[in-house]
Amino acid sequence: MKSLHIGIPLLMLFITLPLAGDDDTTASMGSSYRYEYHRTLGVRNELFFQSDFDVNEFLSMGSGFSTAFHAFPERLYITASVGNLPSFLSYNLTVLIRDFPQYEIREISLFPTIALLSRFVEIELGSSFRWTSYSDNVFSAHILYRLQLNILNIKHWELYYKMANFDLFRADNVTTLYHTLGNRFPINENWMITADFGLHDAGQAAFSSYLTAFFAEIGIRVFL
Repeated sequence: MKSLHIGIPLLMLFITLPLAGDDDTTASMGSSYRYEYHRTLGVRNELFFQSDFDVNEFLSMGSGFSTAFHAFPERLYITASVGNLPSFLSYNLTVLIRDFPQYEIREISLFPTIALLSRFVEIELGSSFRWTSYSDNVFSAHILYRLQLNILNIKHWELYYKMANFDLFRADNVTTLYHTLGNRFPINENWMITADFGLHDAGQAAFSSYLTAFFAEIGIRVFL
């Protein structure tokens, strides 16, 4: 997994930088740090690195990986999105790898989704197909969903609320729900600061959840 962590993001970087010089192409890179307090597992910390770029007016691609501090699985994703067919829809396909080296377990998830995008509301639905390798290969499928309310969008502050059981770094069970209050602070056309705060369930029984896990994520994004 370490070789994947180094090789694929560097490959995406080498692809992103030449495209950044094209006036018709948008490319960006970002990094963030997450602090999480979990009712069962205690304090956890993680660093994220991401890059993405537009191939053309219809296709965009991206990748990212995480570096954990003893508690999390190591994670890597590659994603592709098709948009403008029509403009308010986005068709997405993501491959996510989660590695648990201490247990010699690797999870590979494939999740196609479709998103309805508008100025104030975004709705995304899809499915996760997960293969887990250890003594026997295990397959599972899950429903994915995301509801995002774009509350504020002014010159130097974007604010939204998101309820979802997945993002680019995870694809969870239907009852594993994250509530996120996201902040975006554009400094200028090239730099943006991000700050996300939220709750998620630290335990669940049937369709009941205990929202006792808190996280805060601070990062920066550069538009090339």
